Amino acid sequence: MSTIIYTRVSTNDQALEGISLSMQADRCESYARAHDLSDARVIEDAGFSASSLSRPGMQSLLALVAAGAVSDIVIFKLDRLSRSIMDFGALVTMLDKSNVKLHSVMDHIDTGSATGRFFTNIMMTVAQWEREVTGERVSQNLQFVKSQGFHLGTAPYGYSLLRNPAKNGKGSVLVPDAEKQIIALEIRRLRALGFGLATIAGMVNDSLRTDFGWGMQIKRVLDAPTISELVLCEGGYRHRIPADDLHRP
Repeated sequence: MSTIIYTRVSTNDQALEGISLSMQADRCESYARAHDLSDARVIEDAGFSASSLSRPGMQSLLALVAAGAVSDIVIFKLDRLSRSIMDFGALVTMLDKSNVKLHSVMDHIDTGSATGRFFTNIMMTVAQWEREVTGERVSQNLQFVKSQGFHLGTAPYGYSLLRNPAKNGKGSVLVPDAEKQIIALEIRRLRALGFGLATIAGMVNDSLRTDFGWGMQIKRVLDAPTISELVLCEGGYRHRIPADDLHRP
């Protein structure tokens, strides 16, 4: 049985540079030597997110654990393994059943003891809470940006994006495209009459000489907001956002 050092970086840039990977490996190797963990070898995941365990290096590690070939796993930090409480819990359970000890260098954790496992679970729970709070803040900020008259992302069918003149060109608003709005109105009329998406595509192509090749293109037009569903602001339109939504995550 051997010791495995597991390292991971999430971006391709980090993977190509190898700086973060080599740093993690160096710190883990020093830890392994200091704790008499012999025969340590490195398994890495370069450019993979920790949102799931579906990573080549992680799958190789799990296979070795299942085969009973691993006694200890050394990682730089707990988030190198997983950022999901569910995945992390399943992983720790598997390691515990296989009598594999998990060592986290920066977190000063060794799951060989009940106390180590206890603090591991607490730290992962806190880490997930921090990520969820960050996500809520980002969502609220995006809602606020929209409420100020900016449109985020690409323009839905029937509109073009225009730099907001009322905001000194910062941010974009939606400006209706007259020709596409006529087409969108015709598509909605035909849909209201009960025609299918593919049929509507053919009818619109024939009558308006457009090029809607298949039904999903029609669906995108139907999913685009109408002018009545938008709010007129300085310079153009923005999506209607109820005031309550500004306080929702």
